[in-house]
Amino acid sequence: MRRVGEQPVLVGLQVAFPQSKFFHLDRSDLDHIVETLNQKPLGKPTLYAEPLIRLIKKLEGCGGNLKKMMDGDPELAEAVAEVCVTRWMPSTNRTAYLVLQPSWEHILKRELTPEQVDRMRPERYAALLFHVGTLNPEWDKLAGPCKWKHCGKYFLLKGNRRTAYCSRRCCQLDAASRYTEKRLQTEHADKLQRAEEAARRWRTARTKDDWKASVSKQEPDITPKFLTRAVNKGELKTPTKGRKP
Repeated sequence: MRRVGEQPVLVGLQVAFPQSKFFHLDRSDLDHIVETLNQKPLGKPTLYAEPLIRLIKKLEGCGGNLKKMMDGDPELAEAVAEVCVTRWMPSTNRTAYLVLQPSWEHILKRELTPEQVDRMRPERYAALLFHVGTLNPEWDKLAGPCKWKHCGKYFLLKGNRRTAYCSRRCCQLDAASRYTEKRLQTEHADKLQRAEEAARRWRTARTKDDWKASVSKQEPDITPKFLTRAVNKGELKTPTKGRKP
């Protein structure tokens, strides 16, 4: 909570965007950025989250080199720079301080039609969040998306150690998922190998069964449906009676 008499870092932001609470360049600001990044009410990023995610990914694509990112896209650099202006503010003692003030004429583009404003504002608002975020001393603690395939959330690191997961639970679930996937792959490969061996025996066996029925009798856990899928995927070839593979 902002203390009485303390100047907000972003003057007037809460007026145009009541949901925003940028008062200081501290952890709470990053919490709001993370909240925006993780907005997926219908399973997809919102209009405000999507452009911010693109900016974060673009920065990652430049190896975290913000200068490289901006030098490579002058139009983007101009857009991010112009959404905020720095103001000199005197204090009640002998010193002064700087505050950031949103440049609403660039964010809202008031000269445009209401329909154009609705399309433009998410992009400019994302630029505002990105602008403020990069000035935050804890900006490097922003991480994500979480590596667990059913999570994918952005998060803030609790310490200096980098991690690919937003929580211990996601780390455990991902490890369990990878173990299960590897086990299933091993079991699948084993079934294919046993199916090929059983099919070779069927070629020379005296039986009226077709090859799928014969393989299933030899290997009860291998069903005709499994063999059909394997053939359709190109994992097995349909054997011919009396011929060597």
